[in-house]
This record gives sequence, structure tokens and C-alpha cells, in this order.
Amino acid sequence: MQINSGSDSQIKFIGNSGEFAVVGEYWNSEIGQHISVQKFNSNGTIQGDSVTLISVNSYTQNIFTTGNSGEYMVTFQSADGHMTLQKFNSDGTVKDASVSLAPLSDNFEIITVGSSGEYVVTGLIWNGDLGQNYIYAQKYNSNGTAQGDSIQLDIVSPIFGYKGQITAVLDSGEYVITYSGQGENSESLVFVQKFNTDGTTQGILLQLQGEIMQLSPSHISFTSATITPRVSVIEDTGEYVVILPGLDNDGHNQFFVQKYNTNGVALGDLVGLEIGVPSYVMDPQVISVGSIGEYAVSFIGNDRENDLSVFVQKFNANGTIQGELTKVEGNLSSSAQPHHLASLEGSNDFILTWGEYVNSEYIVGVQKFNADGSLYAKEIQNTDSLNVQSNELGTVYLVNNNVTVANMADITEAADNQWNEVAIAVINQDTAITAEGLTDGTYSAYSVDEAGNLSDAAINSIIITGAIG
Repeated sequence: MQINSGSDSQIKFIGNSGEFAVVGEYWNSEIGQHISVQKFNSNGTIQGDSVTLISVNSYTQNIFTTGNSGEYMVTFQSADGHMTLQKFNSDGTVKDASVSLAPLSDNFEIITVGSSGEYVVTGLIWNGDLGQNYIYAQKYNSNGTAQGDSIQLDIVSPIFGYKGQITAVLDSGEYVITYSGQGENSESLVFVQKFNTDGTTQGILLQLQGEIMQLSPSHISFTSATITPRVSVIEDTGEYVVILPGLDNDGHNQFFVQKYNTNGVALGDLVGLEIGVPSYVMDPQVISVGSIGEYAVSFIGNDRENDLSVFVQKFNANGTIQGELTKVEGNLSSSAQPHHLASLEGSNDFILTWGEYVNSEYIVGVQKFNADGSLYAKEIQNTDSLNVQSNELGTVYLVNNNVTVANMADITEAADNQWNEVAIAVINQDTAITAEGLTDGTYSAYSVDEAGNLSDAAINSIIITGAIG
């Protein structure tokens, strides 16, 4: 058996025990082009025999997991030109007969819903008779038989439409499909449809549009594959949040956020997360915060200095903004560097992590947020010191937030118990600055380079306690 030079292999972890499956394209003189599927144990040893599936098209095979059961599914394009699905048992053997996903070709998405192995397929279909695209959706039972009739969701434009995204609503078996398209007057439209557990539609097809939502591929920093809106389910409540890219009134890229209740009804207004400068925006993420339906959104964008940074916004349970959009400084050199939001167990606080380069070394940055979306401030005694860094030689000042800082004089002319300073002799390395002599309060750090240029306040504040008198 020889691997085709144009092969496209995939690997995916199965279940929660470290086992994984690999699918790849091969060429065999006896059976021709085909794909082979092999299950592996967590220690990397082979588990059972490989399974051969006949395929006629490269780059179409995919592996999909089915929760933590250890079972999985592989899709591939068969001889009739349609996508075919094959389920596998947790031991890597074939389960049930293969299922044709006609009329889908290679532009589709599939997820499992509920907890009994059922799954849903959606994709973009061209209707030659009507001369337009539409979104196709079909729910299947765990044994591969179709559950009810397929659903056709219209896209007005035959040109600007992309495959839908499916999001399961917890373990209820309900799900949401979102997709984007272009209207009769070239306006951008975003559609949201909720589905019942039996695959029938729940409520009406919701449509987001308006002048502020004009989307133009020439102005958006996304490829056609990622313009599709993203949906995230809020834990505990079953509500969900839709995030989509668009332009503000000044033509700047930004993300728009809309929350929906469990019945698919919009909560509050569509909220724009505006940076205020021409910027690329990418990689939006959502996490649930607490148990009452609050959530936080993060994304990557260019700041006013045109540096890539991570932005975070907390939301109330009713879909309105809580607090301000916060920029977290980082040395992100490209949008490929990951960032992640995570809730803290037993608390309504949450954390952000991101990758960045410092002194040519890749490190992970961590920032904690309070439950209200504000930055967490570390607390120290006024007999302690803390480490600061600067990327330029000069001086760092620790200044009470009661002092309004617009220039150097605002700092140095303030009372002595409102600020301390330390010289920076080595860039990007820890330098200790003392809190001795400072009054109780919240303090921020400012840096001044050798030319006298004053920076903005660092995002991390420090709470100093223990002052006498």
C-alpha cells in the first residue's frame, strides 16, 4: 500500500481516554484510490484492523466524534459524487451500513445532537431550476436513517451564500443553524433558525440586516469559509449567542453580538463591539459566566497603534453590555496565535490566556477578570514590592489612580505618598518597585522612555493596603 502524494490525512482524539483515529487517502493497484481508517490506543499502538472506504475525490474525508462514547463517524465522497457517512464503534469496527448524504457534495457540516447518537447535517446546495443556492438540513437517527423530511432554508442570492453552522443546545437534542447570504439589493443578511428535537423548525427564520450590517468581502478580513456567523450556547440556561462580522458607520470592521432565548427570540438589541479604528477583527470566542446567563466575548483586533491585541467584553444576562470593552496588551505577531476564555469553577470570575512572543521566545500570557468584567487587581501590603517590565529603557512609575495623569508633571508634582518610581536598566525583564510609603488605594504603572515619552497606564492594577495614618 502506497500513500498518494496528494493525500490528505486527518487525526482526531476520540472520547476522553486519549484514544484517536486517523483517516488518510491511499492508492492501491488492485482497488485504486481509497481512504483507510485506523483506530489507535492512547499509547499510540494500533487498535484492531484498518477499514478501507472507497473514495473518488481527494481532500473530502473528515472524522467527526460523537461525544464521549468512543464512537465516531467518517465522511467521504463516494462514486456517485455525493458525500457518504460511515459510523464506527468505539473499538474501530464498522457500525451499521454507510449512509448517503445526497444531495450534499463537499460543502457541509455535521454534528451529533442530544445524547443518543443522533446527528444533523447541513450544507450549501445549488438549485439549478431556481437558479439560487439554499441551505439544506437533515436530521438522522443514530442508526443512519433519516428522521423526518429534509429542510430547505432559502438564500436570496445565488452568489453570496455559505454553508451553515450547526450548534447543539446542550443535551436537549435541539439545535440552531446560522448562515449568511446576500439579499436582492446586495444587502448582507444573516439568518438564524432554531430546530426542535425531531428536526422540525422552531419559530420563524430570524433575519439580521440593516445599514450597519453591510458586509463586503473587500472590507472583511475573513475568507468566504469563515464569514459564517458563529453560535455559542450558554451553559445552564440553553440560551445562545450569535457573533458575526460587519462594518460600523465609519466603515471599520467589528463584531456584532446578539443573544437569543431558548425559544429563538432575540434578547435585547444587536450589540457592536467597536474598537474605533480601522482594524482586522478575528477569532471571536464566547464563554458562560456564572449560572444566570451572563457571558463574555473575546476577539483579536488591531489597536490604535496597529498592534494585534485581545479584546474582552462582559455581557449581562439580558444581552446588554456590562462594563467597558477591555484591551489586553500582548505581543501577538499574527492572528494565528491562539487565545482562550475560561470560567473559574466555584466563582463568577474568568480568565483569558493568549500566546505571544517576548525576546524571541513564545510564552503564554494570563489575565484574570472579575465577575463584572473588570480586570482583576492583585493586592499587596505597602511593605511589599512588585515586579514590573518595560520594552524600553527609562523609568516606571507606580501611581495612585486618584491622580489624573496626562503628562510627567502630573505624576512628579503629586504628593510623595501617591507614587513611587524605579529605573529600567534591562528591557523585558523583571525589575522590583517598592510600595513602601504609599497610601491605601488602587495603583497603575506608567513607563517613560529615555526621550521622555509617557505611556498609557498598564492594564493590570495593584491594590495596596496596610498604610499607617
